[in-house]
Amino acid sequence: NSGVADADCNIVTGNHPGYGTYKAMIVGWGTRRACSSMNCVTSGAAENLDWVLAPNTEYRRTDAVTKVITTNSAGVGSIVAAFIASGVTAHWTGLTTDWRTQGATGTCGGSWSTGATTGAYGRTNSAGGIALFDALANPCSSNNARLICAQQ
Repeated sequence: NSGVADADCNIVTGNHPGYGTYKAMIVGWGTRRACSSMNCVTSGAAENLDWVLAPNTEYRRTDAVTKVITTNSAGVGSIVAAFIASGVTAHWTGLTTDWRTQGATGTCGGSWSTGATTGAYGRTNSAGGIALFDALANPCSSNNARLICAQQ
């Protein structure tokens, strides 16, 4: 679930600066959501539910130089650079390319349960919509995708 993923994001492993609080950029059915309409156009930030990206904020890679996304007033936007330059190619999201939740089939049963069969992942080394959703992975118990963690 998103709470377990958030806890994983706060373990200092050299993947973040070692200070601050982090949340995993994943959605769960009824627990965390970016948008309920395409790109939050219907109600903006009111569509967010425990969303991890703040409105009108610039997010950068751990190098503190490369800008990945500048969010709009709804806390979403266009991903303009890959989350990481090289290495892992997939990260769990549960998202569609327009920031909506994939549903139970895209969130490993709705709560990121390792016993479920599918979860949506994005391409870590890509920009644009494919960084949010590339495919449904199978099985959820595999370790074939990582987490993107956003500082709060």
